Amino acid sequence: MKVGLYSITYLGLWYRGEALPLPALITRAKEYGYDGIEIDGKRPHGNPLDWPTPRCRELRSLADGEGIDIFAVAANNDFSNPVPEVREAQICFMRDLIRMTADLGAPTLRVFLAWWGVTRHPQLATYDIAKRLWPVIHEPFSREEIWGWCREALIECAGYAGDAGVTLALQNHRPVIHDHHDVLRMVQEVDSPSLKICLDAPLMPDRSAAAIHQAAREVGPLQVLSHFGGEFERRPAGTIRGFDVFDGVMRGDTNQYYKDFVRAMHVISSRSLSQRAPSRPSRRPADNPGRIIHVISEAMMKLLQYLLVMSISLGVANATFAQEKKRRLLVIGQSKGYQHDSISTAMATLYNIGRASHQWDTFFRTDCAAITKRPLKWGAKNLDAFDAVAFFTDGDLDMDDSQKADLLSFVRDDGKGFIGIHSAAITFLSWPEYGKMLGGYFDGHPWGEFKAPLVVEDSSFPGMQHLPQEFTLQDEIYQIKDFSRDNVRVLLRLDAGKVDLSRKGVRRNDKDFAVIWARKYGKGRVLYNGLGHREDVWERPDIQKMWLDMVRWSMRGLSGDATPRPAPAR
Repeated sequence: MKVGLYSITYLGLWYRGEALPLPALITRAKEYGYDGIEIDGKRPHGNPLDWPTPRCRELRSLADGEGIDIFAVAANNDFSNPVPEVREAQICFMRDLIRMTADLGAPTLRVFLAWWGVTRHPQLATYDIAKRLWPVIHEPFSREEIWGWCREALIECAGYAGDAGVTLALQNHRPVIHDHHDVLRMVQEVDSPSLKICLDAPLMPDRSAAAIHQAAREVGPLQVLSHFGGEFERRPAGTIRGFDVFDGVMRGDTNQYYKDFVRAMHVISSRSLSQRAPSRPSRRPADNPGRIIHVISEAMMKLLQYLLVMSISLGVANATFAQEKKRRLLVIGQSKGYQHDSISTAMATLYNIGRASHQWDTFFRTDCAAITKRPLKWGAKNLDAFDAVAFFTDGDLDMDDSQKADLLSFVRDDGKGFIGIHSAAITFLSWPEYGKMLGGYFDGHPWGEFKAPLVVEDSSFPGMQHLPQEFTLQDEIYQIKDFSRDNVRVLLRLDAGKVDLSRKGVRRNDKDFAVIWARKYGKGRVLYNGLGHREDVWERPDIQKMWLDMVRWSMRGLSGDATPRPAPAR
């Protein structure tokens, strides 16, 4: 199980003390042995006003360097306000948070339906004032009317999340949501693959073992993120007791239900992962001077981390749980025509990149048996097991009509990714729908292998940011037919002004020689990359970085605009 540090622990909000900046939080998470972090989406940590794209990438790079994942961002949104303009402002805020989440490389954004908000006195936060205001503002309106406002806002935000490759995780947080049944109802009504669930045991009205396990079974695979929170006090003997306070009332020892909560996560999936987070540091309440609560010291934090690793099923501290979306890439290397020596190098490179970055697992096939949605013998993986398929192929592959239909549905209907590598453009030349999905077909390579002058057209797209605007590369560049910029977004092209257009076989009168492009196909993402004929191309660090980001984009791990656009003025 993986465990991560929730940044609210060091937000400077629930204790007397300064906030820990996010770069220092990453260092702290590594020091204590955590696998990653979750960033609270408000100042001073995660307000998108403070996090433009370049700064997000810097933080992501810092986290990567420390071996720390950014598991999620937590929104503090309220879709329940009776004033339409306020709800629209919340949607704008959410759209920017979604952008920030994608820029950070985080797969998940925790969301509320409604939230009271907090106030500070002068530094410590409290819900008291906001909680009193919420029922006054909403008193004239029925629950179903408020529910409808929240649903419409969430539908719009789920659309933005889908475009950005981000999953929204709806938390069972009051005041509009009362229990997991409400969460399930909202997810069903929104009906979006980009909306999942964040089920938190401490927020459940009934936290008995039976109730927790029942909720876990009913939520099932929709669960993608969860938190476990509470307070800690150090007893005179030096032992640590965990408890939680809700609406000002101490509700008991967290050890009594923490074990059931952990087990419930395993009910959801044997692959459930947990992210570990210590409790937010606490203060000594004025109304209970006999209960001494200590701000967690550095030594205690290390002790808690050790106990969680060694005895997590015993429930020693609070935690944030996440069901990891384990991405898988299927690479097909079947050749029915020219045998490219670089296919083996390409497969090994994609495997190594995925493994080193912890972004995906790579599976190789030199046949097409896995290109189907039908169950396969001996539990072999079919298309349903993968997030993207890459073809480094040529000719008419060994696929029957049902397999062809399943491949198109995998991308178009399931919203998965398809990557065409180099000679994928010489594949299925007599199957028009494949060419339509890919975006074009091979029409010769008039220059053979040569020092190709290349131009980056979209430096903001994943895989393009680190490349110079113009560069040369020794490789074989294809001429493409049945291709139109009305259908694709060109990312890299041949500089037609620097090549011999009088060469035999040059047929594009518009002088438009696209090399890499991206497009949407139904709900899915398609990327064609014409580079990679030569083995040494795959060994270049800049090309490997390009492939890392492009595969992640195809799997919705990174955002990138694939809207078609005309050729730039030359």
